Amino acid sequence: MKLTYNPLIEHREVPSIRWLKPIASPQDGTVLLLASAKGSVLAVQAGEPVPAAWLGTHRWLSVIDVRDHRVMFELALPSRDPAFAFRGRVSLVCYVKDPRAVLARGIDDVAAAVREYLRWMLTDVAGDFDITQFHQARRALNERLRHFAGDSAIGFREGHVELLLDEDEIEQSGRAIRDLQRKTRLAEMERNATLRALDERGAEALIAEIFQTEGARAALAYIDSAEAAEREMLARAWETILTRTDDKLEPFELAEAEAEVRRRLLSGSSAPFGGTRSRRLRGTARELTGAPEPGSSRGWDVDGSRPGSAAEAASDGGRTASTSTRTAPTSARADGPSEDPPWRDPVRRDSRGHATDGPPEDEPLPEGPGDARPAGAPRASRLRGTARPGH
Repeated sequence: MKLTYNPLIEHREVPSIRWLKPIASPQDGTVLLLASAKGSVLAVQAGEPVPAAWLGTHRWLSVIDVRDHRVMFELALPSRDPAFAFRGRVSLVCYVKDPRAVLARGIDDVAAAVREYLRWMLTDVAGDFDITQFHQARRALNERLRHFAGDSAIGFREGHVELLLDEDEIEQSGRAIRDLQRKTRLAEMERNATLRALDERGAEALIAEIFQTEGARAALAYIDSAEAAEREMLARAWETILTRTDDKLEPFELAEAEAEVRRRLLSGSSAPFGGTRSRRLRGTARELTGAPEPGSSRGWDVDGSRPGSAAEAASDGGRTASTSTRTAPTSARADGPSEDPPWRDPVRRDSRGHATDGPPEDEPLPEGPGDARPAGAPRASRLRGTARPGH
């Protein structure tokens, strides 16, 4: 937007003899300039008589507007980063201070006459601010323009600088802010729902979300990977228990650790939804204990029974199940390798761990035919020897 005016209202040549049309006195708000052939200029104010109006040496007549006029124009003011600029609209009141200077300089557009000077002056101020410092820059520009009074020909007052924002930019930025707020709120709602589901269902809720977004294959792969990691960890723990001994641990502590790992191995998986397999183990026990592959005559089932014993028991009506799984000839134990599963030790050991063929120290000897106890005699204690009478 541009608002300007031309201070030179009239400029024409006058004849030497003006009997029929003399030079009239200037109107209010104007100044009459009369230029002679020698170059001298005479200024006549409003209400003053014109010298030599009918006859004289005047060759040129000019009428200058000296009233106040509002001038407005826009400027691009580079910020601290020259790639960004403030769009400013300058508005000020202009008036002619020296009609002769206006005529000499040939000013016919006041806005164009002051634009370049004001652009240079205001650019120097705007360069101290970043494009984001909108209000700080506006206040500094207005403070600088307030002290500008113009030059010798044109005077200024009531100067004001307004920094502009593009209407499309305002609409787009407002829409972007609303869209961002909407997206943030929706994301927060989704996040809260996910956290609530995780808090209530744990990892199963996460797998359900994977199922919804990536499909069943991805969910099964996640469950299978969790189960495989658990199996690997338990296998390493079992191998450590079987191959390592620690003098700092008591035997019962090792036994408890072995029982806990065996329980974890034989029980259900702790993976989400119980894992992907119907049983916890599928060949893992054979790898851990070194038992033969299925079909070998030396193999044992995970529960400690011989292979095929369950089927034999079912075919015989259950009559030989206990015998086939729990009884083994003494000669077979003495002559060949042990028939017991690897985790069952048939050899009796004393308190120090040495093998012994006899009963434990605290176990009473079997009674013979002639060793009958009289009624009421104290019985041998399995723990502390003979119990005291009366107890």
